[in-house]
Amino acid sequence: MDAIKVGGTWVSFVEGLSREDKQDVQDCLLYAELRANSEGIEGFVWLSHYQSTLLTLGFNLQSYIVDRPILVLDIRQVDEYAVEVSGVQSTQRLAQSLGDVFDSMPIRQDALSYLRHPVENAQTRHYQCVPCEKTQEGHVIVFVCGLALSCQRARARGRTHDVYLNAKGGAFVLNRTIYARHRAQLQEAVRQAAAHMVSVIEI
Repeated sequence: MDAIKVGGTWVSFVEGLSREDKQDVQDCLLYAELRANSEGIEGFVWLSHYQSTLLTLGFNLQSYIVDRPILVLDIRQVDEYAVEVSGVQSTQRLAQSLGDVFDSMPIRQDALSYLRHPVENAQTRHYQCVPCEKTQEGHVIVFVCGLALSCQRARARGRTHDVYLNAKGGAFVLNRTIYARHRAQLQEAVRQAAAHMVSVIEI
């Protein structure tokens, strides 16, 4: 599977995308990252700004990840974790490909660390991945998935700490007519940043 890292986001190209498609996706995701970073925020608030930028570039939301945090008591819950999607059914297959990306990210390792060696103060680690594909109808879809793994003092008796895993985001389809109005200006905006914020990775 072709994959790159754009800033802190793991991006995988599932199938069907041309070189131009991949470049457009890379530019849009990098621009969204730069805009969100400039706000001096983090976590799911950062993700909200990131997704808002995609909307202004011509992406339309088709489906969204249901906000469903899980209490992690066993590492198998992390291994078997899958997001729940509400919306257009055609994006379900892309949501299922998230598992391949999850396996390559340090989520399992970090969850084990929290379970075995809980931190004294509350702590949250954030991850983001974006699998992308081109449908048979020619639509470019990016599935933005932001994850939060947190460790905090337990509220229930019998445990000293609780570990939670949650995901937010959704699937966006690119409207090329709208994007065409921003393309030249966007490419210029990300040109210098791409040299040090984009790298090829293996998934």
